[in-house]
Amino acid sequence: MNTLLLRGAVFAGSLMFFVAGAGAASHGDTPGHGSGAGHAAMAAPAAGPLSKTVSASQCWIRLLPAPAPSGGFLVVQNAGTQDTVVTSASSPDFGMVMLHQTTQDQGMSKMAMVHEIVIHAGTTLPLKPGSYHVMLEQPTHPIAVGEHVQLDLALADGERVSTSCEIKPPTALKY
Repeated sequence: MNTLLLRGAVFAGSLMFFVAGAGAASHGDTPGHGSGAGHAAMAAPAAGPLSKTVSASQCWIRLLPAPAPSGGFLVVQNAGTQDTVVTSASSPDFGMVMLHQTTQDQGMSKMAMVHEIVIHAGTTLPLKPGSYHVMLEQPTHPIAVGEHVQLDLALADGERVSTSCEIKPPTALKY
């Protein structure tokens, strides 16, 4: 009986380590970032007109097994003459989508939700592992490697950017 309990505890601990480690490996961060307090905000779908000066390209999502969050990476270009601000992200394929940033503090990698990302006029900003990125949780349907899903970015001026993202395996490092 004690052996059975011990095996169950070891299995549960191993599963928790895999899920925490997979989430960290997804973004190059330390385990434990989770989606706890402060991370559970759900963005409303971007509903404004498409931007004529801001675009997104090279979008891909590193799909991890639930409940680990998946990471979304893309390049955002502001061809306009004024700075623009990305205020949220959404996808009809995920129930929870958040903007995140990974930072380094005293040798430790930390990830936190951010409420906006500034894209300066005439510049391109890559959202990539170890920097700004999109965190996607709660798929609304089964999603498989090789598929494409829609990702929308809401801008502070009421416009939006829409792009298609290729689903990549957990081992993917870049597009």
